[in-house]
Amino acid sequence: MKRIFIILLLLCSIGAFSQSTTLVISQVYGAGGNSGALLNSDYVELHNVSAVPVSLSGLSIQYGSSGVSGNWSGVYALPAVSVPAGGYFLIRMTTTGTTGAALPTPDATASPDIAMSGSNGRVALVNGTTPLVACPSSGSYIDFVGYGSSTCYEGSAATAPLSSTLAAIRKNNGCTDTDNNGADFDVTTPAPRNSSNPAVTCGATPPELIATGTLTDFGSITIGSSSASQTYSLSGSFLTGAPGNITVTAPADFEVSNNNTTWAATTTVAYSAATLTATPVYVRFTPQSAGVKTGNVSNMGGGIATAVTVAVSGTGMLPTTPTLSATNLTAFGDVCINSSAGPNSFTINGLNLTATNIAVGPLAGFSFATSAAGTYSPSLNLTQPGGTFTQDVFVKFTPAASQSYNGNISINGGGAPAVTVAATGAGNNNPPTVVSGSASAITTTTATLSGSISSIGCTAITAYGVEYSTVSGFSSGTIVASTNLGGGAFSAGLSALSPSTTYYYKAYATNAGGTAYGIERSFTTSAPVLTATPLTAFGNICVNTTAGPYSFTISSTALNSSNVNVGPRTGFSFATTETGTYSASLSLTQPGGPFTQTVYVKFTPTAIQNYNGSIPVSGGGAAAINVNVTAAGVNGVPVLTTGTSAGITPNAALLNGMINDAGCSAVMSYGIEFSGIRNFINGTGTRIPASNISGNNFSVGLTSLVPATQYYYKAYAINGGGAGYGAIDSFMTTALPEGFILYNVPVSRGGSMHFSVKNLRPDHYSVSIFNSVGQIVYRKDYILQVGFIDESFRLPGNLGAGMYTFEMQSPNGYKERKTFLIQ
Repeated sequence: MKRIFIILLLLCSIGAFSQSTTLVISQVYGAGGNSGALLNSDYVELHNVSAVPVSLSGLSIQYGSSGVSGNWSGVYALPAVSVPAGGYFLIRMTTTGTTGAALPTPDATASPDIAMSGSNGRVALVNGTTPLVACPSSGSYIDFVGYGSSTCYEGSAATAPLSSTLAAIRKNNGCTDTDNNGADFDVTTPAPRNSSNPAVTCGATPPELIATGTLTDFGSITIGSSSASQTYSLSGSFLTGAPGNITVTAPADFEVSNNNTTWAATTTVAYSAATLTATPVYVRFTPQSAGVKTGNVSNMGGGIATAVTVAVSGTGMLPTTPTLSATNLTAFGDVCINSSAGPNSFTINGLNLTATNIAVGPLAGFSFATSAAGTYSPSLNLTQPGGTFTQDVFVKFTPAASQSYNGNISINGGGAPAVTVAATGAGNNNPPTVVSGSASAITTTTATLSGSISSIGCTAITAYGVEYSTVSGFSSGTIVASTNLGGGAFSAGLSALSPSTTYYYKAYATNAGGTAYGIERSFTTSAPVLTATPLTAFGNICVNTTAGPYSFTISSTALNSSNVNVGPRTGFSFATTETGTYSASLSLTQPGGPFTQTVYVKFTPTAIQNYNGSIPVSGGGAAAINVNVTAAGVNGVPVLTTGTSAGITPNAALLNGMINDAGCSAVMSYGIEFSGIRNFINGTGTRIPASNISGNNFSVGLTSLVPATQYYYKAYAINGGGAGYGAIDSFMTTALPEGFILYNVPVSRGGSMHFSVKNLRPDHYSVSIFNSVGQIVYRKDYILQVGFIDESFRLPGNLGAGMYTFEMQSPNGYKERKTFLIQ
């Protein structure tokens, strides 16, 4: 059992040798916003205990529940800022809740929220952002705090549990670090510090406050009177928080003063530096009852840990003659005219009085009663039986004018010398108290400014709004009245502002006491924005010609008055009207404010190249924009349509074409290119020129074709840029008719004789023409390597008109004859 206990102790007590020499966790509070919470957010405070600045770059704050065994649930990467020597750094761990006061301005805010337990948990400052696991080893963190029932902690114990009213606060201003959470931290009222708090450098000489001189016994002083004053001096060194005050507090029956004139139960001694030179403190004895009175005057401040005290003593003595005394009356301060403040009160004490009445007052502006809810009158006449007398007097202050009503309330009677009670108050016709709010919905020309009235002052609000100017510290600006006050808040809309301009503003409110202003704040309007519509693409344009105009429109809701510039862009020219003068660029004058301008664009390429790019548009105080343009300079070839085929025979066809566009130069030749190859490459077929163009249409007749054959063709045309082609098309020649056929008979003299025969054997064949008397007048020989013949030849021009015989024969016995007419 003893061995198990030792192991558990080693597991729970971590970081025995991890004392931080740079940054420590100096405060932890986890109940922010909970029921009964003093503060509305969880927080962790860091303290730089070193003598040099320390960067937070690469560090993280991590949180785990009191009994976590896996990864810790919260990791926040700290910002890359430095904490000065002795400085504090406040981290808000959660968004603000509805319960509790706000933290001092945090130096950083965890994102996302890290909700910590309000009573038990663990927090670590870690080098890196990898989540800690379970109870980490001492080398894995910079500082570690376990609180409440946490199973992990530094040293022998965690801190005591925290609560909605208690935080863990490292002792000695965050400097105590013995690696023992239970010993190093007090669990007390949360007091978060941020980077604005005075730095406390650990290891420096502690602050010291010295009281020099002792006070002798004040002796016997009659009750209700004051002794002569005695004095001691305060001096200090290494004081913190300068400039600051040492608070001096007297025990009961004694009063203190820092000038031997103004007396009270407490006073202050100011110091402006870490060293306080000897400064007197005055003490007097003012017994309120009989007997020996002793105590200590307490002197506290400047960072000292324990108050410095000065002993005092004296004896209160019953008077032997009638005596009146009175306690102090709390000051009324500034009070609105024609209204009542209070009641405040003082107490009259009398000893050895006669039975005559006690008179109180009068004093202008004040009224008196013997009970808080009693009837108030300008003065009191109090009956009393004599001897000892005590009476509470309640006082109301009702100023009728804006002035000081400071004075003394007289008290006399009972056979005693008169005494007075100082009354202080002033009548005021206060103007409202106004707060300048934030600026929102900021555009180039408009903004919404907010304000609030935290106090209406002494009379009803008659006007409120915002006053603004372009001059910092202005005394007279442009007033924009508001009419939407609700719950103390209001807003005003500003318009017709200038873009990219800093404006200064302050909220105002007016009542019968005058006009009051909030602090001056500022905002800057947005920069102007230029927009432009798209520009139609020019596409391919012949070099040394001009295309367009096309157009785009520039617009802005607000510009300053500087010119708007368009262009330049090589190959393009611009104008503000369609028929205007075009130039390489434009510089458009405009007065500022809303702006719209249509820009017309022409394209004149001078080279065969791509002209794609952007037309720059700038000015008016706006960021430059670009209008995309697409264009190219070309020396375009003709554009054609391949037409239909017609008149198809076994060996001929009529093919059509059309020139849709001549391209960028004159057409030098045109016609049909054909081939027996499907999808033949342009220029690899047989070109047959045409010369019969009519309008855009032309045709070509093909002859000497092969019967029953598929042919492919395209229309073509050639200009200075090259050859253009239409789409490919095709046709098939018809098959030869059966038998021995003579075409085009009768035949004209000197005309063409066309014949065909199918189903022949490859062989030598001869064709002979005989006249009417059987004489051979023409002969032609053919050698066939295919099974048909389809040929034409021209008849001799000397053959006269008449009947002739056409004979075809071969040595293999083939012979066919037909007669025909030459006319």
